[in-house]
Amino acid sequence: KYIDPIVTILKQSKYSALTIVALIEPDSLPNLATNMNVQKCQQAQTAYMTAIPYAIKQLATLPNVVQYVDAAHGGWLGWTNNMQKFTQIIKTVLTSAGGVDTIRGFASN
Repeated sequence: KYIDPIVTILKQSKYSALTIVALIEPDSLPNLATNMNVQKCQQAQTAYMTAIPYAIKQLATLPNVVQYVDAAHGGWLGWTNNMQKFTQIIKTVLTSAGGVDTIRGFASN
C-alpha cells in the first residue's frame, strides 16, 4: 500500500487546483509480458497484479489526477506475441482497477 501516503498528500486542498499526471509502474507490467522466464519477474507477478490495480484505483478517486500506464516501447512490445500478452495483462489490471476509464492512456518511449 505504498500508494496510500501519496494519495493522502495529493488529497490536500493546496493541490486541488492542479492537474497532476501520474505515470504508473514503469517496466513492471511489460516485464510480465516478456520476462517470465526470469525468476525475479515470476516472484513479482502477484505483487504487480495486486498492487498496480490498487494504485490505479486509489489515484482514480482524485478528480485532479490523470493516469497513464507504462507500455514500454515498440522495440520491447512491438512483436506480436509480446503485444498480445501485454494487452491481456493490461485488460486484467484495468478490470481489477475499476475499468478502462480509470486511466487516460498509456506512456511509451
